[in-house]
Amino acid sequence: MADLQIRAACAADTLTIVTWFSNHEAARSWGGPAIPDPLTAVWLAGELDDTAQVYRTAINAGVVVGFYGLRLFASEARGHLRRFATAPSQRRQGLGRILMKDAAAEAARRGLRRLTLNVYGSNLNARLAYERLGWHVTGSSAAPEDSSGLRYEMELQIVSTQQSHGSGRGADADGTR
Repeated sequence: MADLQIRAACAADTLTIVTWFSNHEAARSWGGPAIPDPLTAVWLAGELDDTAQVYRTAINAGVVVGFYGLRLFASEARGHLRRFATAPSQRRQGLGRILMKDAAAEAARRGLRRLTLNVYGSNLNARLAYERLGWHVTGSSAAPEDSSGLRYEMELQIVSTQQSHGSGRGADADGTR
């Protein structure tokens, strides 16, 4: 991924992103119960217009390979990670870790001190990956739309580089631990 760039997402990116989900169940597992059936680029492009959110896209050799959004809760110094996805061809190659680092850095640039996310109980691989990156389960709730019936809430503390040396907790502003 020598040519990898991460930039603000644009409507043209959504044409590729929606192809990563083979059916409505896969799209709903990614984006929650509010995802339309079928998932369309027009709908996803409309999400980019929400000023309470920031969307970023990873491009490798001119191809869209990753995507995430942060819903901003400035009064809580919190960002909520949503719509996090990597292209199927790019999975298990470290792109998720790179995108998480970018999300933590983006949150820090905006003065946020923590990130949150939700993950379905049936998505064990994602939850374990988040835990390896320093996220912690903070709660769970019923999710009747998921086969597990559960949705886990997770959190990542973002600390400045000065605060994190030797602490072993949270993520530095660049997303590292």
